[in-house]
Amino acid sequence: MDLGYFQRVNNIYESSSRQESDLYLLNKHTNDHFRDTIDYHVVTRTYYNDENYKEIDEEYELLIARDADANTMQKKIKARPGQCFNLGDYIQWGNQTWIVTLVDPDNKSYCSGQMKLCQAVLHWKKADGTIVNRPAYVEDFTKYSGGETSNGVITVGDNQYGCIVPLDNECLHLKREMRFVLDELLECPDVYRITNRKLALNNYNIFGRGGTITLTMTIDGFNADEDRYVIVDTDTGTKGWICNYGELEQPEVKPEETIRYDIYGLDSLAIGAKKKFMATFENEKGEDISDSIKNYRMEIRSSATIEIYDGIDEFSKYIRPTNDKRNVGKTIYINVLIDNNIVAQKEVAITES
Repeated sequence: MDLGYFQRVNNIYESSSRQESDLYLLNKHTNDHFRDTIDYHVVTRTYYNDENYKEIDEEYELLIARDADANTMQKKIKARPGQCFNLGDYIQWGNQTWIVTLVDPDNKSYCSGQMKLCQAVLHWKKADGTIVNRPAYVEDFTKYSGGETSNGVITVGDNQYGCIVPLDNECLHLKREMRFVLDELLECPDVYRITNRKLALNNYNIFGRGGTITLTMTIDGFNADEDRYVIVDTDTGTKGWICNYGELEQPEVKPEETIRYDIYGLDSLAIGAKKKFMATFENEKGEDISDSIKNYRMEIRSSATIEIYDGIDEFSKYIRPTNDKRNVGKTIYINVLIDNNIVAQKEVAITES
């Protein structure tokens, strides 16, 4: 068929070859019927700006199909012609977070790839005190790894995980020997340390398509003095474990000029004993003004295992260290906060009797 006639009947004068014309028609047909399938979904695509580390969320259209191997942890994905997702992008879909782990660089017709379900979130604290959170896809690496070699001795790999996270400026700071909680238990979680990381295997940044880092993590020990269960997202109040967090920070008390704040209770508490602690609020005349207090809360933190019970009102709590001798010598920190500012503090030592 004459190319000019073909261009004229299909209204595609900008194409210079039959191949370009066919590609144009394919993309037009795909765009016109992109929503006409049960696999069509509107999702949220999340990625990070490498210049200022800013998280960017945008609405995105995808075709999401199940994996040919019936693996429910991964899905095949396609975007509209002219739209592209990148390796390491997060996809928020079905109240779940998925990470893009495979991208076909050939996107002349449409962008295709694969995403995997994130089952864990890595939390770590930077040198400036900022907390970073990254969802991760986790799989069992024990069956693949032979372990570590040191001074001619081979330690057989045992209890190892592989984690996939984005290749962004924050995750580039993840180094060997950094520790993370993967199997979250509130009292004594399982901790893993990074023993290997691979950046080059899935680095598409050289042609602007993102990348992922594969981390190998090996079972490690929990450190009750350094590993903390703290707020990791101030916007939602979500808590999580951060390894090597350091001592619990006790911000400087900022009392109001005309109100005296205090915490009533013992300075020491024996294991197994249950005692009452109460926040008090008085004006300069010594009169109780607790009825006028707004935006108040009591915060109780400790690396010891303790039980906390509600008192007769919102200003009192009962605290009981469990009857565990490992609690002896540890400290309970009680803070009173108004508008999220600490106005009174108390430290309670845990004793054996």
